[in-house]
Amino acid sequence: MQGTCDARGRFLDVSISHPGSTSDYLAFMTSPLRHKLEEPGFLAPGLVLFGDNAYVNNKYMCTPFKSVSQGSKDAYNFYQSQLRINVECSFGMLVHRWGILHKAVPCGISISRTTALVMCLCRLHNYCIDQTDLEMAPSDPSSVPLPTAQDSVNISIQGGVPMVPIPEFTGDRPVQLLDGGNHLDDVSRAHRRRIDAEAARNSDGHLPRDDLLKIVMDKDLRRPPPNLSRHH
Repeated sequence: MQGTCDARGRFLDVSISHPGSTSDYLAFMTSPLRHKLEEPGFLAPGLVLFGDNAYVNNKYMCTPFKSVSQGSKDAYNFYQSQLRINVECSFGMLVHRWGILHKAVPCGISISRTTALVMCLCRLHNYCIDQTDLEMAPSDPSSVPLPTAQDSVNISIQGGVPMVPIPEFTGDRPVQLLDGGNHLDDVSRAHRRRIDAEAARNSDGHLPRDDLLKIVMDKDLRRPPPNLSRHH
């Protein structure tokens, strides 16, 4: 499953068409959403998606700068990651809300039924968020009731995946469910270079990431120092 979410944790697009071991890059490049984003006018002016370096920096996707550790580009990477973390929180909220997602779906349920089940839970997840207080912080996990002690025991006994806290962020993430696509083993380097080159040619030398970097530079923003107190 590959999902696109907004700041409140609602899933705007869900694609379930590849095995869990498929790279994030390949899953996105072959998704209906990617083809829609390539169409002029699909994405409203001034809006972009935020992804990690599994994706390609282009006219509709802002990714981090590679191999930087200081300066304005590093500051941009920090603030970009603070926006990108919402999708991990969204998956955490989804799994928290529906206990069945804590563990593997029984083998007796077909792939088509499993896909329909997950799509239905995503829609119900969005509905629940729409019914919460609009003043609640984006992706605030407090909007999702915590599992009871008995629920936690049952999930653990049945092999449920653990939820891992996100450092310096309110929320947690189902690590074992999220990191399977964090690789490029199913994409050749030549293909990736060709796609990167095409994105650069189609940009006329200017991309949304450049505008965001300029804002960081104009405001003289910096990556905040580490929160040392959490280590004591």
